[in-house]
Amino acid sequence: MLEQSKLSIKPDGNMAKFQQIKGFEGLSVVLVVTGRESLSELNEAALNYADETMANSANHVASQWPVIEKNEIRTEQIGWIEIGVVDTEYTISHLNLDRKPLDSSWNAREFYLGKYE
Repeated sequence: MLEQSKLSIKPDGNMAKFQQIKGFEGLSVVLVVTGRESLSELNEAALNYADETMANSANHVASQWPVIEKNEIRTEQIGWIEIGVVDTEYTISHLNLDRKPLDSSWNAREFYLGKYE
C-alpha cells in the first residue's frame, strides 16, 4: 500500500498534474504528463489528487482517469491511472490504453504504451 504524502511542486513546472481538458473524448479531468516525470512524481501527483477529491470515498472504491502526454508536438492519451481506497489508504495502479495493469518499470511514454509488458 502507498502512504499519503503531500505534493511538492517543482519550480520548472514539469510535474505531472490532474487538470480539466474540455472535449477530450468527453472526459473532463485527466492526468497530464510531459513524459519526463519519474514514477515517484506521478504517484505523488495521484496521492495529492486523491487527498483533494477522494478523502470521503467509501472503502474499496476505485476510479480511473486518462493519462495524457502533452508537449510542444502533440497531445495524446497514453494510458490510464487508477486510484483506489482500501482501509483508509490510497492505492495507485498504472494501466495501458487497454486498461491492463503495468509493472513499475519506468519511461512514461513507453510504460503507458505497453513496452514493458
